Amino acid sequence: MKNLILICTIFTLFIGCKKYPEGPNISLKTAKSRITGEWTLKRVTVVGIEQYPNGNLSSWGVIKMDIKSDGSFDRSLKSGIEGGTWEFSDNKTIITFEPCCGWYASGTIYNINELRNKSMQLKCKDIDYIFYYEQ
Repeated sequence: MKNLILICTIFTLFIGCKKYPEGPNISLKTAKSRITGEWTLKRVTVVGIEQYPNGNLSSWGVIKMDIKSDGSFDRSLKSGIEGGTWEFSDNKTIITFEPCCGWYASGTIYNINELRNKSMQLKCKDIDYIFYYEQ
């Protein structure tokens, strides 16, 4: 009986503890291993309103982003390719991209709404833009 109570308690803790609002309850992969890879921008919402519903995101800017495990990234912009570094916050719910040069003069900070093996949602920290990426 005690074992059953212990198992139920542990199960409840795992189910109730979500790190990301739209993310999985539990993942066997680390946040770093899930975020690294080549990502393609699929959707953008601004204040909850879908932008470019026909899927033509080419005028948006950042279309592809390659996040590398060494802490660097490259992203394809309308104006070309830009690189820099990235880092998580201590609790891995925020990610900051610091470009080495280019269009973004300073770092861009995002709350991570979702981080799965093949999909992620990044919400701009200062404005209500949400970027939906897939691998």
